[in-house]
Amino acid sequence: MDVELRLALGWLLFGGTHILLSSTPVRTRLIAKLGMARFKGLYSLVALATFIALVVLFANNRHAGSLLFVPPAWMSHLTELLMVPSLLFIVLGARTPQPATTASDFGGARPTSPSGVLRITRHPLNTGVILLGLAHMLSNGAAGDWIFWGGFVVYGIISAIHQDRRTLTSGPPEFKPFHAQSSAIPFTAILSGRQQLVLRELRWQSVLISLVLLVIIRLLHPSPLG
Repeated sequence: MDVELRLALGWLLFGGTHILLSSTPVRTRLIAKLGMARFKGLYSLVALATFIALVVLFANNRHAGSLLFVPPAWMSHLTELLMVPSLLFIVLGARTPQPATTASDFGGARPTSPSGVLRITRHPLNTGVILLGLAHMLSNGAAGDWIFWGGFVVYGIISAIHQDRRTLTSGPPEFKPFHAQSSAIPFTAILSGRQQLVLRELRWQSVLISLVLLVIIRLLHPSPLG
């Protein structure tokens, strides 16, 4: 089996199980049977196992497949530039309370209106993952690389759509007003007048963490995935 096909199947396995387990019928039945804590544990274990398998497969087969294009030398600088907002979205998203997350399921805050990075997009983690994939697609021209990194883009978009649809129908009541005041596509709610950018709500600690991570990642290149 070609490496490109195996990488595509790896993404289907990771993404498929992720979305299947979080779909309303399956999720509801498993929570009723296992309880919330055990369901979250199972969900995380399956996601971790399938993602690690995908990463190991790619790490052992970098630059596999036909060459789609030869990235110019300057493209690596654009990749590094895109990694800045990518890490910012990921870190800010992880540190900002949201109405439909694992933390809120276990008694965390469920805000009914966006704040901080959520004014920009209600899916900051997905946005960061999408930018991560796009950044690496620019500087890697092999078919296998595009399948692996492009998978982050496709998964980020599909999982955001799936999460919105599921949470609107079966999620906490706080999500509906939150959804109405926010946007999935970054800056859309701000441009439409439903939100405004409040820079003071973007915690400086999160920005600092993002920059530190960026430096660490840059120093580790070339890495097994570099």
